[in-house]
Amino acid sequence: MLRKRKTPVKRNRFLRNIVFLLVFLIIINLVLFEFEVIPAPIFYSLLAAQIITFINFIFGVYSIKKGLKQADKSFLLVVFGGMVVRMFFMLLMIIIGLEFLELRTNYFIFSIFLLYFFLLIIEIVYLIRINPSKFEEK
Repeated sequence: MLRKRKTPVKRNRFLRNIVFLLVFLIIINLVLFEFEVIPAPIFYSLLAAQIITFINFIFGVYSIKKGLKQADKSFLLVVFGGMVVRMFFMLLMIIIGLEFLELRTNYFIFSIFLLYFFLLIIEIVYLIRINPSKFEEK
């Protein structure tokens, strides 16, 4: 049975759904904060973690899209080079967040950790869905 190729519309729908999920998480935090379920320092810690990891995810998808337009060696350079730049960006943002903002350290670090790995898995799924022929067994 032949497998249908993913069209750009389906790829964009996949990314759109992920963006909606992330916006939904931010809205949940806002609602919990407004109804005073979570205090302000925890809310700001969660919000900062969501924004930082979301920016990281956007750059990751952008590097995947740029890398797929190039040869295999250039793809590896773009994606893994972009990953190194993104890791330094994350480190810098975590240091800035912990030093200059009044964030709860435990909530901030744990949220970044969970969201980073969740979005990294989403990037891998996106990469497999966007180019399934490279990942099929021969």
